[in-house]
Parts: sequence; C-alpha cells; structure tokens
Amino acid sequence: MNTTLRMAGKHVIVEINDNISIYNVQELKKTLFDLIEDPQNSSLVVDLGNISFIDSSLISTLVAGLKKMKARGGEFSLLHLHNSVVNILTISNLLKDFKHYDNEDDLLLG
Repeated sequence: MNTTLRMAGKHVIVEINDNISIYNVQELKKTLFDLIEDPQNSSLVVDLGNISFIDSSLISTLVAGLKKMKARGGEFSLLHLHNSVVNILTISNLLKDFKHYDNEDDLLLG
C-alpha cells in the first residue's frame, strides 16, 4: 500500500495512492489509527482521489477511523471522492456520516 502524508493548515491529509482491499487494508488501518492516536492531530483527512472503487474492507476502516477520531474530539473527513465512491457510500447510508470535500480549498475554508 502506498500513501502520502502531508499537512494543509490544521489537517493531516492521508493520500491513498493504491487500491485498498482485504489484502492490504490492515496497513492503512494502522497508519490511520497511529495518526488518530497522536494528540497533536486534531483533523485527519483521507484523500480518495486516486481510488475509484471501495469495498467493505475500506468502508469499515473509514468508519472505524471516524468513530475513533470523534471519540477523542477530532475531525475525520474525506477528500476528492469519485462519483462511484459517493454512490457506494450513499447506498450504504454512510455518506451523511462523513464530512467530505471536493477539493483542498473547500477543506481549508470548511
């Protein structure tokens, strides 16, 4: 799994550069949870711009990250969602649970 970490204002952005499946989702989960547990990180953003399809393993990881970050009073958001990802999250009735942004400018203004 290939991810890129960067800062944008107060946000830590995790850009996922490879497709995620049951075979490599644990590596992503560890990355996200390590970032969530760092008290200096108040906002975690997962950039899905390079991902055109998500399966249940990625969905469950995102939901777990959202719950964990909310439990410590932080923000967990999604960035650059393809229409196919929006459709999957909508069908699964989860899109409403995530803050999501079309671009970084909206994220920084939000």
